[in-house]
Amino acid sequence: SSASQNGDQILGAYIVDMIGFNATGHQHFNIVSNDVSQVLGERMLAVNDAYQIGLHSNSAPFVYATYSDHERFWAYDYKSILLIEHAPPWENFPPWYTANPFYHRESDVSGTVNIPQVEKIAKLTLGTITCMSGGIVGIAEAALAGLAEDFRLAQNYPNPFNGGTEIRYQIFSGGAVKLRIFDIAGQIVATLVDRNLAPGDYRLSWDGLSDRGEQLPSGLYFLALTMNGQLNVRKLTLLK
Repeated sequence: SSASQNGDQILGAYIVDMIGFNATGHQHFNIVSNDVSQVLGERMLAVNDAYQIGLHSNSAPFVYATYSDHERFWAYDYKSILLIEHAPPWENFPPWYTANPFYHRESDVSGTVNIPQVEKIAKLTLGTITCMSGGIVGIAEAALAGLAEDFRLAQNYPNPFNGGTEIRYQIFSGGAVKLRIFDIAGQIVATLVDRNLAPGDYRLSWDGLSDRGEQLPSGLYFLALTMNGQLNVRKLTLLK
């Protein structure tokens, strides 16, 4: 309430609650959201996908529920989502989740915690917050794109561009390849490649259109190539 009274601007709040149990062997979680907060969940899933964190989740539109602290942000018109084992955690969701028998019980001790899942959730939350606060460039530059060993992504040409630009990349070992365009908020705006590719040299053109066929506004974008858990990123400047 004090933030609202002070007129503070909050881009969004990510509430992590009851996220450490899963006996199925899967790394599963759910996002809970209201209508205006859906974008927070969508950006989180984009980060999970772009950086291959490996978590399974529900998809938008995300379920609505009020059983945690995110509801207090909603009460003051702030965007907020809840990350939880499952929504609700007392229901089975085979094969991804079985109801948590330790939910709010004294038997919920450290030995019941799924540490690999907690680690992935922490990575996903911190990565998403970084994107929200400074755009995807904050993560992309920290990833040191030049460390990728299985492929090479060249700088697009021309850059800046108006009307179209050519993108070239090399695949040294075959595998699943994703080549996507992100805006500065970390949201996927265009997917150029999403398939298995054999080793070789590739090139394609991008006309500045989104996946919906809409012309994107002028500005800075990020071209991200992911494969085998590796990432390479280039900056693109679109001028219209």
